[in-house]
Amino acid sequence: MKKLLLILVLVLSTTSCANNQMLSNNNEVNHTIEVTNEKVVDNDKDKSNEASIYSEIYIVALESFTSLDEALNHEMKYIAINNDTLIKATEADVDIVVDYFKMFGVDVINESYKTLKEKDMVIDEFYIEGVLLEIETVEFLSEDKVVVEGSKYKSGLGAIGVKAILIKEDGHWILESADITWIS
Repeated sequence: MKKLLLILVLVLSTTSCANNQMLSNNNEVNHTIEVTNEKVVDNDKDKSNEASIYSEIYIVALESFTSLDEALNHEMKYIAINNDTLIKATEADVDIVVDYFKMFGVDVINESYKTLKEKDMVIDEFYIEGVLLEIETVEFLSEDKVVVEGSKYKSGLGAIGVKAILIKEDGHWILESADITWIS
């Protein structure tokens, strides 16, 4: 538990400066993982209690999603992160990501669009009172570069697809670019 708290403190302190996240070496190169129909194709999600590099990769990428099309954040009551799309994330990684996004001052919940709908959290068949963040693919182009694609959803007419490119610079992962790939 002390180790997890130390990791959390380290992550939160290093992420306070925009997108300067410290990561350990990543030995995966040119490996793409995809999510289809809310199921991980590369079903290699680690259930250990040890944090991995993925918590910091997801923090940088998902934070870039939230900063794009900020109008979707208007009157946001919660952030729903579909944890099932956090590919290869350990339970500790998921906890770190959730704790990080609490800085937005709203509830952070683990939900997909389907589960939001099942819980009657979808209004008029297409609108939610928060934002839903999901990862679609994670591709390591090299040990120092990763591409993360996903989406940010507010409504059927208020959603974006995002492609974030992260690079490792001086031992830290930083956001190189984040671009909107589609708009609804």
